[in-house]
Amino acid sequence: MECSFRRRRKRSGVDFALTRRAAWAAYTNRALEAAGRRSRIDHRSYKRQGVDKIPSVHMGSAAGQMERRGIATVKGNINREIAADNKLLKEIKARITRLYNWSKEQSGQPQGKEGIMDFLFQARQDTAPASQYARVKALKKMSLFSISCKQTVFRPCRNFTKRFPP
Repeated sequence: MECSFRRRRKRSGVDFALTRRAAWAAYTNRALEAAGRRSRIDHRSYKRQGVDKIPSVHMGSAAGQMERRGIATVKGNINREIAADNKLLKEIKARITRLYNWSKEQSGQPQGKEGIMDFLFQARQDTAPASQYARVKALKKMSLFSISCKQTVFRPCRNFTKRFPP
């Protein structure tokens, strides 16, 4: 009796599941390679793979059939939201990469009399809000941003009205 209990304990649990998934992935990848397919299977979670992506929810056969018929399900709605969030996350990462590459290009170029801060200040002036309400709203937004970033982005000074005319 004790021997079968030990065998059962070895066959259950997280370690056993992970080894089974790894074996299944290896078997499937060999079959895909033999079939001449480029796709591969990875049994690890997105987190363990290092992929910054939100995993979807398993729908099951009943919900899958309902979705194919055109009936919206809760799990289907959740998966659609997750897909939209993953798309947004991918776009944000692409923008960050473009900004990073642009900043590297700008740092490599020699600057004349004007520095990058002057350029950014001028760009800010060109897109400055027109009304007093919009200016106050923009200042509030900048102050909230500086608080969240723990940096001093804007300091009011005496010539504030010269910089931002009413």
